[in-house]
Amino acid sequence: MENTFWKINEASQFLRTSTSTLYKLTMNSKIPHYKFGRNLLFKKEELIQFVENGDAGKCTRIVPSAMEILRVPSLY
Repeated sequence: MENTFWKINEASQFLRTSTSTLYKLTMNSKIPHYKFGRNLLFKKEELIQFVENGDAGKCTRIVPSAMEILRVPSLY
């Protein structure tokens, strides 16, 4: 299974919400996300699961391991 990472604009389009709402959800650890420097990334599969399961309020901030950081596709 391929890990597809989305930037905040792509995730907000998928969730049909504004980027400011998505920033608030990540600040309060309400949605699964990854933070690399100043970039917020979201795994497509985790967002789909988040929507299907209605997991709002059950997520914690994800701190990726060193190996996971190496697997993140180029942001540019």
